Amino acid sequence: LLPRVSVGYIGLERDEETAVARIYYNKLPKLEGKVPLLLDPMLATGGSAAQALDLIKEAGGSDPRFVCIVAAPEGVKVVEDRHPEVHIYTAALDEG
Repeated sequence: LLPRVSVGYIGLERDEETAVARIYYNKLPKLEGKVPLLLDPMLATGGSAAQALDLIKEAGGSDPRFVCIVAAPEGVKVVEDRHPEVHIYTAALDEG
């Protein structure tokens, strides 16, 4: 379907005591000259998405896009505040 696509993975998990996400897996391909798509079913608080976008940029990704099925307005605001250049694509925006 997309023969020239490279795939990478970022694993984040929330510490239940601190509610802060921690990286447990980070395997990204070379991103120079590519448009990275960060895929996540849900954008809730935005913390994990913003952290994943940090990692994508550190790996050389430029002009990343975030794609999700459902997004909470709070999460959209966090991503927009930390990464204003990132376009967010969602099927539904939660009304809270």
